[in-house]
Amino acid sequence: MKRRDRSIETISLSAIDLFASALGAFIVITAVLIPYYPNLKDGHGKVAVLEREVLENQERTARAVETEQLARAEARRRREQQAAAAKARAQRRRINAAIQDEKTRNIALRTSVTDLTKNLSKLRKEKQARRRQFTGGQSEFSILGLLIKARSIVIVVDLSGSMSSWSGLMVQTLTEIVSSFHDKIRFAILGYQGTRGVSQFWPRRKQMAIGDTRSKSSALAFVRSLPNRFDGSTPTQTALLTALTYKPQAIVLISDGSPTDAEPDDIVAKLTRLNRGVTAIHTVALGDYLKHPELVVFLSKLAARNKGRFVGVIR
Repeated sequence: MKRRDRSIETISLSAIDLFASALGAFIVITAVLIPYYPNLKDGHGKVAVLEREVLENQERTARAVETEQLARAEARRRREQQAAAAKARAQRRRINAAIQDEKTRNIALRTSVTDLTKNLSKLRKEKQARRRQFTGGQSEFSILGLLIKARSIVIVVDLSGSMSSWSGLMVQTLTEIVSSFHDKIRFAILGYQGTRGVSQFWPRRKQMAIGDTRSKSSALAFVRSLPNRFDGSTPTQTALLTALTYKPQAIVLISDGSPTDAEPDDIVAKLTRLNRGVTAIHTVALGDYLKHPELVVFLSKLAARNKGRFVGVIR
């Protein structure tokens, strides 16, 4: 008879131990979670409490977030208000500074206007005094048939080389002009030639003399010396510009030829623009001027556009 095997498998015991340990662990965990287990007697009440607490926490959190957002918005609004106030203060300072500068300029302007008014009044009085000084006597006089009312006259005479052909006629013409002056008139004589422009001055540079007997005698002596000084070209524009610096009431230009220092039309335009009708410019063509129509046209235009008259002398 076969003998029964009584050995026990080790694997079977290990499995039993594992199950026993797991059961023990489950019992321990269950015992720990008994207060929180919802299936207990008061489990539903605790769950409700916990839910209320969660909702309250959520509401408190939401209110806190809203409060923080409002605080940030208020802080941002205050910063913007402060920045706007600072900008407004700076703008007010700039406006006040500009107003002060404008007040200062207005004060200076009023002072300048006052000074200019005083100077203008002074100039008017001086002008009236000069007018009283150099008016009276003859109201007008004749030069070479030209009726002239001026009381200050500059005679501009051409001394270029071509004038040597008319030296006697030039002396005769100047003598006739100077002899017609009287002691209510101031006058000067300018001779021009070559590249130097005005080379001869009577009585002296930038000066005028009263047309009394003594001055006329000196001027006629100067006129008689001019035929020894003919030379060069005809810088008429330069001579006329120099004559304008005397600020006379009239200029008498005497020439036998077209200008050489600029085109005739350009001279007429420039002199007319600078003169602005203040000084009457009379012109005299000397010699055989009928053979030189360009000279006649130039002198006629110059006189017509500057309140003067043109005359020719061919004796």
